[in-house]
Amino acid sequence: MQCALDGAAALDRPVIVTTGPAIDPAYLRLPAGAEVHRVLPHAEAMRRSALVIGHGGYGTTTAALAHGLPLVMLPLHPMIDQPMVARAVQDAGAGPALPKRASSARIASAAGRALGEPGYRAGAARLGTGIPAARAPQRAARAPQRAADAIATVLVAH
Repeated sequence: MQCALDGAAALDRPVIVTTGPAIDPAYLRLPAGAEVHRVLPHAEAMRRSALVIGHGGYGTTTAALAHGLPLVMLPLHPMIDQPMVARAVQDAGAGPALPKRASSARIASAAGRALGEPGYRAGAARLGTGIPAARAPQRAARAPQRAADAIATVLVAH
């Protein structure tokens, strides 16, 4: 999470951070002006964002795609769906997948490309076609909205 934050800070854009219950915001070095939330509804976060830096969970990924947002994916757990989701997003041209231990410089570079190259936004829009933005987290996770929104994510705002 800290490397993702440091990478996002290098973009010199507003940053929105959701920590979920697992990460105490007090232990993070936040970029100047960063907005931090333990929980923030996906719909609100995505409406205000231009890019999502996340771990590749279905809920956040599907919500981002439903809003046509490119992603930078850093799958954390090799034995569940995160690497597969990240590969699928990358293969579809919706954003790069990086190793979970990617440096902040590598994350910043990938995020800059995802923001600057129109092909990533087009890839995200293609994948998101047909996913109703308001229903994406529930359809993806089949979980209550509050639980689906409790994932640690870094969002780069407009």
